[in-house]
This record gives sequence, C-alpha cells and structure tokens, in this order.
Amino acid sequence: MSRDYDIIIIGTGPAGFSGAMQSSKFDKDVLVVEAHKKYLGGTWINTGTVPSKALREAAKNILDFNEQFGDHERKKPYERFQMGDLLQYKQEILEKENQKVKNDLIKNKVDVARGFGRLKDKHT
Repeated sequence: MSRDYDIIIIGTGPAGFSGAMQSSKFDKDVLVVEAHKKYLGGTWINTGTVPSKALREAAKNILDFNEQFGDHERKKPYERFQMGDLLQYKQEILEKENQKVKNDLIKNKVDVARGFGRLKDKHT
C-alpha cells in the first residue's frame, strides 16, 4: 500500500518529534521514519538525557534521604539499595515517556514507519 505525504521526517528525537507535531497542526500529512524497532523518541528518551537524568535523580534522592539519619545511625534505610531497582525505575520512566510520544503522534495523526530513511538528493 502506497501513500503520499506532505512531509516525511527521519527520526523521532526532539527535532523530529517537534517538527511532526508542528506540521500536523498545519494540516499536513506527516510520516516519521524511526529506526528503532520498539521505541520512539530517539536517543533523547532511550539512551541519552531521560535515562541518565532519571538515574542521577534517583541516586541523589537516596543520598539525600540517607543524610537525614546522620552518622550516629548504625544502618541507614537505603544502605543496600540494589542497582537492579534503579534500572527497573529507569525502564519504567522510559516506557512512560515512549508512551507519551506514541500517544502524541497518534493524537496528531502522524504515521510512523519503522526502518531507515535517507535523502535521495539535494532536492528532496
């Protein structure tokens, strides 16, 4: 099945996502091409800013919480926090952010194709 689009965007990172959202608001038929087979949002959500900040904030919150107990306490509540717990938390954040991107694309009638895109020549 073939379809014509007004705009085709490569990637669903911040620029691609914003471009798709704005284009759809001007009643353009938009397709985004995403290389990742499962996720949307590009590096921004999946391996970059969002996961690194989620882990950093979780670790900071644990340290801040433990500092409330001072040095006189024998055992602090999060002394033995497991890395697996942090990674699970990060994964939950990623799933939630991916769902937001997916929902926004659906709501704005932006189609998604899984695969790789490239520009054919300087006039495309």
